[in-house]
Amino acid sequence: MLGSFPTLSLKERDRRRRLTRKLMKDSSLDCLLVAGLKGREKYESYFTNEYAQGIVVFPMDKEPFM
Repeated sequence: MLGSFPTLSLKERDRRRRLTRKLMKDSSLDCLLVAGLKGREKYESYFTNEYAQGIVVFPMDKEPFM
């Protein structure tokens, strides 16, 4: 399919979120802002499993949102 990209399993997505929350806890962070925007690296997709071309808000105790 043209323009598509690989997606992660829910198990992998949850593993990444657990690791991120551990990092946040160890760093005393309540929230992360992850920018994807128009750059080559799509950091936001690491957390959302979607290509947003935007910013993801990753709260410690809630689901990430765009």
